[in-house]
Amino acid sequence: MQVGQIEKQSAMVSSEKLEFNFIQNKNLEKANIIEERKQKENKDVYTSSIDEKKEPSGLYRVVNDANGNKKIEYDKIEKTDKADKQAKTEKEKLYYVNTDKVDREIEKLKKQEKDIAQQLAQLLSSGADSYEVEKLKEKMERIENELSMKDTESYRKANAEHHL
Repeated sequence: MQVGQIEKQSAMVSSEKLEFNFIQNKNLEKANIIEERKQKENKDVYTSSIDEKKEPSGLYRVVNDANGNKKIEYDKIEKTDKADKQAKTEKEKLYYVNTDKVDREIEKLKKQEKDIAQQLAQLLSSGADSYEVEKLKEKMERIENELSMKDTESYRKANAEHHL
């Protein structure tokens, strides 16, 4: 009985090996087919330009000099009237930046700062209420903070008016 069981087991193992090899071969075939398809899709195709005589692009061409050596000859670019007119109109267009509005805003803040400083000096010299002094100091700080933000080149550029 043991011999019969061993033969059955060896037959099962060999059939499993055959099945495994069969599956492995199938997977290899599929992988080969996929790889072949990828290679066909990714191949570049060379087209010879020797047979076809192409005209030069219009900027330059290769010519032979008196000694038979190759040299590059540049073509003259002829501008049409339309291109000349277009170039002139582009040159005539002026682009400028106007920062007057921003400058006025900064000047207004500086004037407010100066006025508050004068008011504060008057209140302090007259011995006024501490509440009014604190209120003016807060207002002065707010204006100084706003001035420090706005009185910069980056603020002027960001808020300037751009014109053609």
